[in-house]
Amino acid sequence: MKEISQMTSQEIENEIKEFITNDKGFDSNKSYIFVSYSHKDKEEVMRKVLEWIRQGYNVIMDLDFENHGSEESWIDLLCKRIRSDRCVQAACFRSKHYYRSMACLIELLLLRSSFIENKRHSPKYKVIPMDVIDLSAKKMVDEDAEFEKEYEEAFSKMTKKLSTKESEMLRKGLETLCWKSRLKKESQNAEEKNVDEMVNEYMNNLEESIEDGALDYYSFIQDLFDDWFEYNDMNGNYKDVNYDASTVFDTHDVYRHPYYAENQELQENDDTDETILSDSAERNEEENIEEADSNIADIEVEHVPDNKKVFSTTGDISYELYGQKHTGNQSEFMIQIFGSVLKQHQDMIEDAINAFSCLSSVDYSKKENRTDEMKSYFRVCYTAKFAEKQVCIGTAYNMSAKLSLIANLLDFAGEDRDILKIEGMELPVVKNRTKGNSSTSDASGKETYIVDGARKEGTQADMMFDVFEKLVKKCPEKINRLVTLTSVKCASDVVAPGTVDSKPTYFRIYREFEAMGTHYYVGASYGKKDKLRQIRKMIELCDETDDFFKCEGEEAVASSKHKEKEFEF
Repeated sequence: MKEISQMTSQEIENEIKEFITNDKGFDSNKSYIFVSYSHKDKEEVMRKVLEWIRQGYNVIMDLDFENHGSEESWIDLLCKRIRSDRCVQAACFRSKHYYRSMACLIELLLLRSSFIENKRHSPKYKVIPMDVIDLSAKKMVDEDAEFEKEYEEAFSKMTKKLSTKESEMLRKGLETLCWKSRLKKESQNAEEKNVDEMVNEYMNNLEESIEDGALDYYSFIQDLFDDWFEYNDMNGNYKDVNYDASTVFDTHDVYRHPYYAENQELQENDDTDETILSDSAERNEEENIEEADSNIADIEVEHVPDNKKVFSTTGDISYELYGQKHTGNQSEFMIQIFGSVLKQHQDMIEDAINAFSCLSSVDYSKKENRTDEMKSYFRVCYTAKFAEKQVCIGTAYNMSAKLSLIANLLDFAGEDRDILKIEGMELPVVKNRTKGNSSTSDASGKETYIVDGARKEGTQADMMFDVFEKLVKKCPEKINRLVTLTSVKCASDVVAPGTVDSKPTYFRIYREFEAMGTHYYVGASYGKKDKLRQIRKMIELCDETDDFFKCEGEEAVASSKHKEKEFEF
């Protein structure tokens, strides 16, 4: 049997189709995994799915989305597959393409909807367990010109209306999303619209976004994705694409079919002593690690004593940092570098905690903090103090992710990459990140813009903050309107006290404001086009004219408000 790495995309697809259609292959009467993905990511997803199939797992994926015979039949097939009690696991491959797909959005909404839950009779899984798998090569936000052009062309060819059944299922999914949103806010005694009103508002916004063009349409879909992730607690079920799925699938009793029984050794014998262990392999090792107090005042030594370890043991890595030679496993490697760089730049500790998912002010090495709310990448961690600030460094990432985080850290701290030399490895190229004075650090270049007649210069994030601040000072009574934006939220809705790492993606760069006695967060982790779109919405909601804000060198960005057709007579 040919190894997957040596197969063409067509060969992989043919083998998956053979498995799905073969009487001895996929069995819908046995427990199975449902795969949700964008067809633009088909090639990368198929390689992973074939790997699962060859490991013996019962997996179903739609390889023929566009050719089901009618525009509604894919919905029927989707509902049939996920309402079945045999569906015991969902794997969603998240990417920039996934975030731009209405079909993927409907799948995601329905997977956690009460509509599907009420049709399932499984005593164990009324709600389908889900893993969200990030395709590392597919960034969530991408302003690349070719990418934008691709979606402009797709929008121009798109049917500008959902089918009856697509619209119905979108509503069903939105109902659950709105219930979760309302319940969360009601617990804080906030006034809310009823669910029907909220769903109607979503649907009206969708229609307006279609009328206003590709920029608003795809941004609307992404906003809904962000809302879904904000109100669905995934309990750390976010995976790297290379994770060992068996640790999850076996837990959920996914059926192991005999289709590849004679070929199991193919997968089992592929690994060598030099293979880098996956995220899940590190998790397995961690289960055997005794709880220990790792509160060390500083990182001064090359190796941490054994009785202080809460990290895994993978193959040793040799490297030179600040002229000192070190050898250690993957976790020690990441801890030593982060600890040494943070020690050199203790003025940026607070910024770094806000900027990096692998850093936290919560000491997750202590047993009492290792709860279900703990992010998965702190399963393996180390805690130290810098400038009297406690910093926990999480290392439960695969090697590729570790190298990306380290590369970002050096750029963030303004360090030359020459301070680190790794034997047999190179750091990846990453977007530059700017060291800042607060959690509003933004890597974008300087912009020149005008807010209410005042000329200003700052980062793209500064633009958003300046516009919000001016609008709130000018018309504070309209602050509640602005909270309808994804970029503006009550501080208590963004993150619960003491859980700094639970902020949604678009609040990784943010600034806190106070208005009418309430604290608000304005998030700015968007691409430039989406920042401008959010700014225009702010201006529109406060009944200001387009002249309120101007950004030099940028074309005017249409707001989401429906505009009357203009005529020439």
